[in-house]
Amino acid sequence: MIIDKCKVSHEDNAKVIKIMLRAASLMNFEILDASRLDIVMDLTVCHCLACPLNLDGLLKANGGDLIHDVSGIVRHLNRDTGKLEDCFVPRFARENAHARDPWNVATDDVFPY
Repeated sequence: MIIDKCKVSHEDNAKVIKIMLRAASLMNFEILDASRLDIVMDLTVCHCLACPLNLDGLLKANGGDLIHDVSGIVRHLNRDTGKLEDCFVPRFARENAHARDPWNVATDDVFPY
């Protein structure tokens, strides 16, 4: 399983669980065909392998941003590779998280006019 490749601190794990609980109070996970455990695993895999998250920011996020990120991660995370697909980037991605992707080029670099 891809989750086996993830190592998170106890502090980060506690934050992920708090994020899941807050998201559970705002949305119905059945719409995503996901359980609370699925959400915790998807957030953990995303944070470790796909896109480091600003967990503190996500904990404090307004409801709309929190739902956007959690549902987007669940919908776009490839559970076989541990990568986010369909160009999805969470709003609370840690700063410079996209720097891991050599194909992610700023628009200004492509069209400098």
